[in-house]
Amino acid sequence: MIKKTMKLIPLLAFLLAVCLLVLPGTAAAKEQSSAEIQKEIDKMKQEQAEMEAALKELEKQQSDNRNSMQEIVNEKNLIDQQVSLLNSQILSINGQIAAHSLLIADKQLELERANQALEAMRKLYKERIRAMEEGGTVSYWTVLFEADSFADLLDRFNMIQEIATADTTRLEALEKTSREVESAKTLLAQEKVTLDLAREEMEKKQIALAQKREEASALLLELLAKGQEYEDLVEKSEEAMEDMQQALEDMEIKLSDAQKREYEEMLRQQEEEAKKNQTTESRPTYNKGDITWALPCDYNRVSSPFGYRFHPVTGKWKGHTGVDLTPPKGTPSNQQVPIYATRSGVVVYAGWDSGGGGNYVSIDHLDNYKSQYMHLDSYVVKTGDAVTIGQLIGYMGNTGTSTGRHLHFTIRHYEYYEKNPGRFSWGWRPLNPAEFIDFK
Repeated sequence: MIKKTMKLIPLLAFLLAVCLLVLPGTAAAKEQSSAEIQKEIDKMKQEQAEMEAALKELEKQQSDNRNSMQEIVNEKNLIDQQVSLLNSQILSINGQIAAHSLLIADKQLELERANQALEAMRKLYKERIRAMEEGGTVSYWTVLFEADSFADLLDRFNMIQEIATADTTRLEALEKTSREVESAKTLLAQEKVTLDLAREEMEKKQIALAQKREEASALLLELLAKGQEYEDLVEKSEEAMEDMQQALEDMEIKLSDAQKREYEEMLRQQEEEAKKNQTTESRPTYNKGDITWALPCDYNRVSSPFGYRFHPVTGKWKGHTGVDLTPPKGTPSNQQVPIYATRSGVVVYAGWDSGGGGNYVSIDHLDNYKSQYMHLDSYVVKTGDAVTIGQLIGYMGNTGTSTGRHLHFTIRHYEYYEKNPGRFSWGWRPLNPAEFIDFK
């Protein structure tokens, strides 16, 4: 049975879904806040999810349409085979009907001849009997009474019987032949009727199959047209998805810029507030270009400089990504040694470093520089906090892979550099803190 065509996703509804796409304007009357931009991004992502769902449904219906087309092609091929077989059967039956018609005609001719012979024989027999009875010369009794002797009588009697028997036999044979021909003719006529009925049934099937083939061809054309609609819709949808993705990437950049601008404004305000309230301690500072760095702690000496060194715990040569700073001379072991933010920024991590750094704080200074403070005894900031230069962030300790109380201080820069021999990529490259701060 030919299946009904599938319902296509209404083109208007789909285009309305695409039209929900809200791209960011090329120019704005005022700078948007990160919250406003994030709200737009969330809305765009929701629309993107809806578009992705619509695209998946569209692709599913496109696949179903292809499957339906293949089913219709297979069914049409089967109908063509059935039509071809039916045509062969009709030709065969037509041949049989024609043959039966000839056989019936032959039997009719044969029957007519047999009936003519039978009629002639009956006429001749009647004429002979009538002649013998009416002439009186050759009557049955005359033949018998003219016998000269008993033997002659028997001979005459036998002759009469033989003539009668021969005539009777010939008449019976002719009658039997006539009946057999009539029976054969009747049987052929019945068989021809059966063949005619079979041909009528096949011709009805032929008409039905021709109608099915026309329906299949029409449905196939409809599915082909819908298939083109699907192709066009998928192409437009994919283009809309690409535009949406590009718009989202642009909005993410815009969000990042807004967040950086807001963080810088927040830090500026906190620095001004700190100066008013004197909440931060004055620290020795060093200028590197247009950037000011503060000393992260009061220290006695650099116990381990930046670069390759013999690791005191593992006993292997390994790159040292920062400098180790020891407590000031004469500091009691039970006295806390404060650690300060070397620049203003945002705490991107405050917690435990499973790689051996112990209690660990990382500050992003929002200009592709980070500072990191490891092996802390404790920390007084949390992830997400904004800190100002010279602000207390924790206390020197001996946590993680460490042989004594000290601060492992690292400066990293986000840049394109050679991480492994012959392999360059973007990443946070560790720099020698001594290039930024004068450790005496």
